[in-house]
Amino acid sequence: MKYEENVIHLVSVSRASSASEAASFAERNAVENLLFKGVPKSNQESPMVANEIESLGNHKFFYEQFLNGRDYEKFIIKSELQAKKGGGPAVEVRQYVEFDLKAMRAHLESKGVIKKFGL
Repeated sequence: MKYEENVIHLVSVSRASSASEAASFAERNAVENLLFKGVPKSNQESPMVANEIESLGNHKFFYEQFLNGRDYEKFIIKSELQAKKGGGPAVEVRQYVEFDLKAMRAHLESKGVIKKFGL
């Protein structure tokens, strides 16, 4: 959506059985894109993690905590529902999410998941 030097502002879409569950999935989708795919036309075009498969295998415990344990939430500056449609068994949400890239990168470096820039 937009970006600053150390912050990225994204909109993520997800579906689930409830709006709160869909919002949670949207946040996780956004962080997985930052980690493993990058975000085109942003300050994070390249993924933070160079090799997804290798990193997931080498840092299994880290990702269990970071993704499944939702440790990534501490790097979310702001998250708010932009739009919701549907109901019953399928609710779709557009979730606006801001991430602190500098803090997330420092965390990944401190845990040995990525190398410091330039090394």
